[in-house]
Amino acid sequence: MLYDQFGIRSSSVRFKGVHYRLRVNSLIYVALSVSMLLGLNVADSEAQGSLLISEFMASNSTILQDEDGDFSDWIEIYNPTGAAVDLDGWYLTDNSGDLTKWRIPAVSIGPSEHLIVFASGKSRSDPSNPLHANFRLDRDGEYLGLVEQDGTTVAHHYSPAFP
Repeated sequence: MLYDQFGIRSSSVRFKGVHYRLRVNSLIYVALSVSMLLGLNVADSEAQGSLLISEFMASNSTILQDEDGDFSDWIEIYNPTGAAVDLDGWYLTDNSGDLTKWRIPAVSIGPSEHLIVFASGKSRSDPSNPLHANFRLDRDGEYLGLVEQDGTTVAHHYSPAFP
């Protein structure tokens, strides 16, 4: 992430040859950062060093467009480890009672890399194209989890709800 001279935080993400640029002004960034620091249960202690849901956008209206030109909600998964992680068979969910709601296809995340998954409800899992989960994020907050291949181990989550 980089800051430009106007206090805009921006990041560039490359997916299958397409560059996506994220821009968040300093006020939105501060609000998101404060929300993250004040009371979110972001991960169980045993999941330290695992994949993380590092960022997400609920009610996206201007930040990141998908390949259809829609401003879909999105989730960023980050690999903080020193090795690539194969996500084939991992899951994303917005329902703590349905941990296998959307299966991530055969994609991998290299060390210190990110993967964007749109939470558009479009349910697209072709690994050669942008990924779309089969749910959208509730702008008022809800459960959000990243679940390992066994379908029961929660690697990272926002619980009981993100702000």
